[in-house]
Amino acid sequence: MERVAKRDKQALSVLYDRYHRMLWNFASRSHVDPNACEELVSRVFSHLWLQPGDFRSDRNFAALLLECCRSKSLEMREKKCC
Repeated sequence: MERVAKRDKQALSVLYDRYHRMLWNFASRSHVDPNACEELVSRVFSHLWLQPGDFRSDRNFAALLLECCRSKSLEMREKKCC
């Protein structure tokens, strides 16, 4: 995460390769449409890139990503609803 905070695109790519499938599987539980799952995963990694400080914690990194994914999923549902 230190490298991502310093705008290292390769570090973000490594994290994406490591965690995108986990997030996509999580997203597919609440979004049937594969395009919606991809959008959700993209939003999580975009947030990670733009706000890396939100992911610094003594908590497990994967748990932080899943929490972000859940939050972004709720945002997407609210936008569709209203």
